Amino acid sequence: MQIIIPRKVDKFLEKQNKGDPKGVRKIRTFLWNQLSTAENPTTLPNCKKMQGTENIWRWRIGDYRIIAEIKNQELVIQVIKIAHRQEAYD
Repeated sequence: MQIIIPRKVDKFLEKQNKGDPKGVRKIRTFLWNQLSTAENPTTLPNCKKMQGTENIWRWRIGDYRIIAEIKNQELVIQVIKIAHRQEAYD
């Protein structure tokens, strides 16, 4: 699957890399090694469907959450937000 990461999300990762490089490394490893290669990303561990949505899912990576929309017909995962768990659902 193709993963689309908006500039806003990329900036967040760059900023977090200064304070928590290990956490950001885990996120990037998950995105490129597991999420992008998964046949069905919704079956990965720590994946849950967001309530009240049709195609929006979240993955828990340590203290961070990756929230993304899966577009099955295009085989694309559009990352909407990556945030610390305290701020992920605002």
